[in-house]
Amino acid sequence: MLGTLIADETPVNLHLTSYRKIFDRPSWHGLGACKDKPTKWWFTKKPHENMAAMVVCRELCPVRWKCLADNLDVPQGIFGGFDADERKIIRNEYSVLVDPELLRLTMDVEDTG
Repeated sequence: MLGTLIADETPVNLHLTSYRKIFDRPSWHGLGACKDKPTKWWFTKKPHENMAAMVVCRELCPVRWKCLADNLDVPQGIFGGFDADERKIIRNEYSVLVDPELLRLTMDVEDTG
C-alpha cells in the first residue's frame, strides 16, 4: 500500500505498512510535545523545519524516549529527536543494548518509579 505525505512541494512515496505503529497511537502519544505542531516538521527535507522538530523533541517532549523506542525502525521522519539516519546508527551500532522491547520496559519502569 502506498501513500503520500505532503511535507513540502515534492511528494514522498511511502509504504504505509512501515508506519503502522504511528497510526496505532500508543497511550503516551497524546502527551507528546509534537501533538499541536505541524506534522510536516517531522517529515520534511527543509532544514529549518527539521530543526524545529528536533528542538521540540529534544527540549520539550516528556515522552521523547518512548517515542524513540516505539519508532526505532521507522525508515523516515524524526522520532524521539533522531532522524532516520541517526536511528539506523542506533539500531546497527547498539543493537544488543537497544532492544526495542527492553527499552520500552525500561521506560515503563522509569515512569512508575
